[in-house]
Amino acid sequence: MLLKRLLALVMMVMVMSLLALPAGLSAQDSERETYRSPGGLLTFEYPAGWVVDDSDTIGILIASSETTLTADTIPAGELGILLFDPAVMGELAAEIAPDADNTPVDTVELLLEIFLGSDDTTITSPAAPFTLGERDAARATVTVDTGDDGGDALVFALDMGDGFMLAAIVVSAPGEIEQAELPARDLLLSAQYTPQWYAILSGHNDWVNAVTFSPDGATVASASDDRTVRLWDAESGEQVAELSGHVDFVLSLAYSPDGTQLASGSYDTSVIVWDVESREPLATLEGHSLPVNAVAFNPDGARLASGSADATVIVWDLDSGEPVTTITFEASVVGLDYSPDGSLLAIGGATNMVWLWDVESGERVHVFEGLDGDIKAVTFSQDGSLLAAVSESGTVYVWDAASREQLHLLAGTDTYSNAYDVAFSPDGSTLAVAGENPAVVALWDTGSGERIAVLEGHFDRVHSVAFSPDGTRLASGSYDNTLRLWDV
Repeated sequence: MLLKRLLALVMMVMVMSLLALPAGLSAQDSERETYRSPGGLLTFEYPAGWVVDDSDTIGILIASSETTLTADTIPAGELGILLFDPAVMGELAAEIAPDADNTPVDTVELLLEIFLGSDDTTITSPAAPFTLGERDAARATVTVDTGDDGGDALVFALDMGDGFMLAAIVVSAPGEIEQAELPARDLLLSAQYTPQWYAILSGHNDWVNAVTFSPDGATVASASDDRTVRLWDAESGEQVAELSGHVDFVLSLAYSPDGTQLASGSYDTSVIVWDVESREPLATLEGHSLPVNAVAFNPDGARLASGSADATVIVWDLDSGEPVTTITFEASVVGLDYSPDGSLLAIGGATNMVWLWDVESGERVHVFEGLDGDIKAVTFSQDGSLLAAVSESGTVYVWDAASREQLHLLAGTDTYSNAYDVAFSPDGSTLAVAGENPAVVALWDTGSGERIAVLEGHFDRVHSVAFSPDGTRLASGSYDNTLRLWDV
């Protein structure tokens, strides 16, 4: 999980990497360059000639006065700054000290707690508040004694507003931390943080696999590898309920059209249909032999389709809880959606094709073939005129649902190395695509086929996206264990 990986990286970097930065230009360069982070909108200025390395993990980066990344120790006159994206700091704080006040002093103490994982560190001065520019800040000093690789360190935290803390650990050669403090403060003073999201929804302790809005837009539901379904207030971002019933990862979600029921499919091979008001199970549907990757209600809410890794789609009658149709696909079913009029069922999965299944006749009526890789999601636009599919390779297809002609190839492997979900805005004008490498949500204009926005902020694979019913908000679920709500 993300936080475990971040903590492991911090421990490794603090004991090894920061004390192994290479030689290069002096920290006193007068010319400035600007850095913009790939995960969130963090910018700062740094002396020309420095190196900024964000390749180890999203959300943590090293700014260094060095240039070659080959030396074993920090030479005299050089320094390295380990910076933590404010959203990463928020996640670390929620994991390690969820009851602490959100202040710069708390953030410094959190980093010192991590820093002191090594027996070779000593706090020279404890966390103390001060003001940096017009922002509240805190700092502490630490010495590191690891023989020839030792050094001195400063730990900073800076309040960026709206509860976000920018944290930094500054490392220099022994005895040179005072000279390192001025360029470090200059860098922090120049920092700006402008997140694109409306809210971060934290509560899951494992990957978030699916998100969906209730039909009235008041609630966001999420499904996670932590075996729970959680309900969130879409305005405040607060968790309002936790639904526990599955005994393995929860992979898929769908609200009934009237919003009274919520279906969840699981790695445990079952589908649970929940009563939204009582938050109790109405039925547990068992018939698949492998994980249930997709669920979809038909437009009148009387039937539910479930798609499984066992290469079948089962259509259930919800009054009786019995299957009425079983469709055998050619591979694991991952994507599933009813057309708005209920006449067609689109099916995609671990094969390079999408089927259209005629619900009344019970026959396959069209196949979109020769697609680029396994299909991860399929969806109709709300008016039924468009059908979109996304493949794991990152290719996004948009077809005219009536003529079945391809209208757009919106993205390719030059944009995403992987993509996992796709969603139309209610008016069909915008298509959201959830991606990995980079971990972003891309928004595309379905008329022009042009990309119109990229939403950055998640720190791991974005696995699911959903528009609010009025089209003003977008929810995304990620393998960083969080959801984000975006104003779109």
